Amino acid sequence: MKALPTADGTALSQAEEWAKEAQTKLDHTNSELPTFENNVKFFQTKLDEANKTLEEAKANYAKNPTTLNKQLVDNANGLVGTFNGQLVAAQATLTNAQKAQKKQQEQVDYWTNQVKGVKDSARYAEFVNEINTDKAIVQKFNDAKTNMKNAAASAEKVAPLKAAYDEALQTLKAYQNQLVATQAKLAAMKGETTPTNPDQPTNPDQPSTPDQPSDKPGQNTNDNNNGNTNTNKDNVASDFTGEKNGNYYVNGKQVTKAAYDAHVANQSLATVKTSVKGASAAATANDSKALPQTGNENASAVVALGAVSAMFGLGLAAKKREF
Repeated sequence: MKALPTADGTALSQAEEWAKEAQTKLDHTNSELPTFENNVKFFQTKLDEANKTLEEAKANYAKNPTTLNKQLVDNANGLVGTFNGQLVAAQATLTNAQKAQKKQQEQVDYWTNQVKGVKDSARYAEFVNEINTDKAIVQKFNDAKTNMKNAAASAEKVAPLKAAYDEALQTLKAYQNQLVATQAKLAAMKGETTPTNPDQPTNPDQPSTPDQPSDKPGQNTNDNNNGNTNTNKDNVASDFTGEKNGNYYVNGKQVTKAAYDAHVANQSLATVKTSVKGASAAATANDSKALPQTGNENASAVVALGAVSAMFGLGLAAKKREF
């Protein structure tokens, strides 16, 4: 920082202090002058009265030169001398005060002009700018400390929520993995290839809410553009059910991936039930032509139940994430 500007070789702060001190003295003198002026007037009046009394006493003594009249003349002369001395003193006090007033006014004017000259200079403008810059930096520093303190307090409050969020995300991933495994088992039982893994939500904070499937495969109870729509972007056939160009269709109608997965699960469950019944009947009719046994009817039912549970669990995870 540059040195503080000076006035008449004196630091600006000192010049301002002297100007203030001179103004204080001047104000005091100005307040006393009326009293001094009144004192001069008062003793002048008393002196005039004493002189008049002296003249009257002298006239009486001239007419009647008695001892008493001579005493009155002497008394009047004493009063004249007393008031004359007081008048001279009062006049001197007034004169000194007027001189002090003039000198103090000169001091006030001098130091005020010195201070003004410095403050009007380009150097002082630079100095003030640096001071203001420093103050702004200090203010920003204090604001930053306050913000950091508030951020720390907020972080303490958010930490438990972050832990709950991570737990919910892991739960969602677990249900997704269960769904993939269940779909693979269902596809294998049908002799199909393993279906594509469900898409990972691009924004875990806002996962898609699967549509609620109906009891009939390929249909959905949400027809208000929540699951099924009447759009047919890829010009598929009216009986087409599958994926095309990244879009999903059930009986020719475009649906969300969640609705499509629900349809596949329902279809798979129906197929499993039919296959189990058919396999059981065939085994009874002709044991030699039966397929190798990979499980009984109860095991197939468990697999189907697992698929439905996985789909239901995924919906619960999405609802948990929503709240």
